[in-house]
Amino acid sequence: MSSLLINIDFIIYFYIAICIALLVFNVGYIILAKEEPHTLKKRTRFWQQEIRTIMERYHETETIPPEHTALLKKRLTNVKWLLCYSNALQEIPQSDAKYQYIQACYDIIQQVGLVYISRPAMERAFFSYVVSLYPPAQNRSRKILELLLSFMDNSTVYCRENILQAIYAIGNPIALEHVFTYMGENALYHNPKLISDGLIKFTGNKLELAHHLWAQQAHWPEWVQIAIIQFASLLDNSFQKEFLAALQSRETSNEVKFVLIRYFQKYPYEKAKEFLISSVMDADHSGNGIAIPACSALAAYHDASTIKALKTALYSRNWYVRKNAATALVDLGIDEMNLEEIRNSNDQYAIEMLEYVLKLKKGDTIS
Repeated sequence: MSSLLINIDFIIYFYIAICIALLVFNVGYIILAKEEPHTLKKRTRFWQQEIRTIMERYHETETIPPEHTALLKKRLTNVKWLLCYSNALQEIPQSDAKYQYIQACYDIIQQVGLVYISRPAMERAFFSYVVSLYPPAQNRSRKILELLLSFMDNSTVYCRENILQAIYAIGNPIALEHVFTYMGENALYHNPKLISDGLIKFTGNKLELAHHLWAQQAHWPEWVQIAIIQFASLLDNSFQKEFLAALQSRETSNEVKFVLIRYFQKYPYEKAKEFLISSVMDADHSGNGIAIPACSALAAYHDASTIKALKTALYSRNWYVRKNAATALVDLGIDEMNLEEIRNSNDQYAIEMLEYVLKLKKGDTIS
């Protein structure tokens, strides 16, 4: 009996000890959490003063002093110190002296980056983000690009996005090729919209980049091809010939064709009209859904053959085909004779869809 009481007492004391330990931990955590913003601000001020001093000395000597080099190597391998260093740089106004300082430090930054290869993806992502804010000049970019590409191993979506942002800022098309190839070979997906929005930030020649990437598109997954087309759509109509060949190819997936059709809606191309019309006329037989975006695209092509194709599509069994055909007809300004022809037809679905779209365009309430 006494043994049982001893065991119970031990359990109670052990439980009390755990509660006290948790209390101490929570109090300590709260104190540190309150202290951390102050510590980060203090470190940021330290870096501001240090960087300004080195910038002034660099203007005279054109060298980074060894003590500053040692400090960067020691501190920047800690992600919190790297955060403060980045914040300090952001608070220093842009100038030639600041740019020269950053470029002079890139050999050191590259050495620091080597430590981050073995760090968690979140830390690699932040290092990449810092590079995107302060990219190296082209003549200093080779090693840092190799480093960024090595960060791709075991990376997260967030990490890959920051790596891409850094490469856009550097403006190296070959590095982008390597990233897309790596992601394709490792079945890694990235949102095409993120890619196309990022590519528009590319600091090199965007038009040359788009043509260069499209020339390699057959080696990459569908989402990369879609991103390149969306990027090209933000530029100009110089891709019409290449994109039409892809649109007509049986090897091109339907998802890619949908995006290509939207390109030809934005940049009308007479030679693409034939494909769009044939897709619309074949709406109920192909079963591939191409007619749905094709109807919308034909709103950019105003002639008798387009009107005829859209009128045919208005009688499709597919609701979306009828809807887009009716919308395109109204956008093209369908004349009264064609309106009466449709209204006098025996297809109630076509009539209702046309009336529905007409009311929408007039802003009437649909009951």
